[in-house]
Amino acid sequence: MKIQQLLENAHLDALGMLDASEQAEFQHALASAPDAVRRHIREEQARVADISHLLPDVAPSPQLRERVLAAVAAQISAQLLAEAAAEQKPDLYEMRRPERVSRRWRAATVAMIGACGVLAIAFVNVLTINSQIKQSMAVLDLPREVTIGLGSEHTVDVLFGDSTRRDLFRAVGDAGGAVSLLHDSSWDSGLLSYKGLVGRAGSEYRLVVLDAQGRIIERVATLDSSDDKQIRTLRIEGRFLMEGTRLAVVSASVGGADAEGVIRFEARLS
Repeated sequence: MKIQQLLENAHLDALGMLDASEQAEFQHALASAPDAVRRHIREEQARVADISHLLPDVAPSPQLRERVLAAVAAQISAQLLAEAAAEQKPDLYEMRRPERVSRRWRAATVAMIGACGVLAIAFVNVLTINSQIKQSMAVLDLPREVTIGLGSEHTVDVLFGDSTRRDLFRAVGDAGGAVSLLHDSSWDSGLLSYKGLVGRAGSEYRLVVLDAQGRIIERVATLDSSDDKQIRTLRIEGRFLMEGTRLAVVSASVGGADAEGVIRFEARLS
């Protein structure tokens, strides 16, 4: 299993979306990975599993709070009646002198019930937000690989933010395929998406930085061209995403120098 597949399955595993066979295969592949890769996978899972930033800071309306508290009280009463009926207590409705209860205990109980109501409202809001995001993804028909690559913290920016940029790489000559880059000034990294890059035997595709004269000055990453029909994604460090930076995808022989590569796609970041 490749590192990219490990990352994809790690995100799904953190969200509890893997079945038993997929999870067993993922755990086996993770156990065989180097220590550095395992640490990175666990950090990614912890980041995906943390959805605290999605919980809205909301205050329930008095009407909704009363409905929640009434529902909780009704449920408690029904439970007490059921337990009393099961024990066949003949004096269930007999008036008794109430035992003394600590004021602190009463305050803690009321506070806990109120907190449960607030959490219930927040949970409903989170479900609503998730539903809206899923509907937006369905309308935009975003591929699964792209949404996993973006992660939950960037998907909302792409759908609703006004600072997210998409730079489409221009094909040079008869180059086949498509390359684009999603980035935002608030992100630590961007997401490069590409498909249709048909690699020849003994050659590979590389993402490089060009200078003002169009010369290659630095290699950013090597692209996987093993499957030209599948959409693939790649994280790009933020230092390569400055406005005006010229990026290019070049084809070169495996192990050859970057300067020998032939430019296939090019873009100037906005």
